[in-house]
Amino acid sequence: MLRRVLGTLFPDPGSFAPPRMTIADLAQGERVDGLPESDAEFNTIRLRLRCKFIGPLPSNITILQPSELLKSDTVEELLLSFNHIIDIKPSSLQLPQLKRLDLSHNELQVIQPGVFVELLKLESLNLANNKFTHISRLDFHPLVNLKEIILDGNNIGRDLFDTSLFDPNGCGLTNAIQSISLNKINLQDVRREYFLQADKLSNLSLSGNNITTIPYFKQLLHLDLSDNPIEVLEFDQTYPPIISVFKINNLKIKEISMNGLLGLFNEIEMESNRHLSNFSHLAFGSNILRDDYDFITRKLSMRSSNLSSLDERLWVLFKHLEVLDLQDNPWHCDCRISWFLKLNIPLILSQELK
Repeated sequence: MLRRVLGTLFPDPGSFAPPRMTIADLAQGERVDGLPESDAEFNTIRLRLRCKFIGPLPSNITILQPSELLKSDTVEELLLSFNHIIDIKPSSLQLPQLKRLDLSHNELQVIQPGVFVELLKLESLNLANNKFTHISRLDFHPLVNLKEIILDGNNIGRDLFDTSLFDPNGCGLTNAIQSISLNKINLQDVRREYFLQADKLSNLSLSGNNITTIPYFKQLLHLDLSDNPIEVLEFDQTYPPIISVFKINNLKIKEISMNGLLGLFNEIEMESNRHLSNFSHLAFGSNILRDDYDFITRKLSMRSSNLSSLDERLWVLFKHLEVLDLQDNPWHCDCRISWFLKLNIPLILSQELK
């Protein structure tokens, strides 16, 4: 009998295709050697099923179905990444204390109703790099305590244009969600109010998509819009956002114009914007130059851009920074940047200017 499949176990290398295997098959499979006796009992809080058999043929989990192996009142973390899972049968996961579930890097196309019905305490769900194309095929609604969802690498961007992630009458996420990762999902522009439905949202990552306009946000701890074809930074001037960490790397912006960074940001990471050659002294708004007390940014990075100078009027704001990274820019070494020397902060410039 299989004592327990635990640890980071990959299939044995070989030239044979892996046979289809279910969790029920595992319960009748060969014993996996090398596991301590303490793992013989299914009573620890962490279970990793990235499995193999001892033998000449590699084997991977392809189907999850009801099994004693996936019944526990104590397991809080289940790691099923890097298998070949194509289907999860309803009520397969009898894990009422589960808080983290990793199903990334599998071959799932749909989550059937009833799959998550026993996971009322689940807080983190990783579905990255599967084969989902429609949000309506993901039944999130039973996950009333879900705080984090990762959907990176699934081609669901087109479907999100017409379908809400937060549909209370369908399969949408509940208002408990705090962190959403939608990197590299082929997301086009969505309506600007799209994410305002998530009242408790604090972390949002949308990097590596085809976004050209910035959606509206109220307040976030972390926002990543890197690697998108954004050409203009524009926020709601009536209700500018409050964002602790703002990442806008590798965009297509050529300039940061007036009000381009209107809002409250603790950290701004604006790197590898190779077309960025102009940074307006009014980028943070005109009022803040008269009352710089409201300038809360403490870390600013504009490294690896195309800046050759910066307006000296920015000194009023930049003097409040704790870190300013300006390296790998084609600076003109003349009096136009001599005001940098007045900044009493850690200033990181190009090697030739140090």
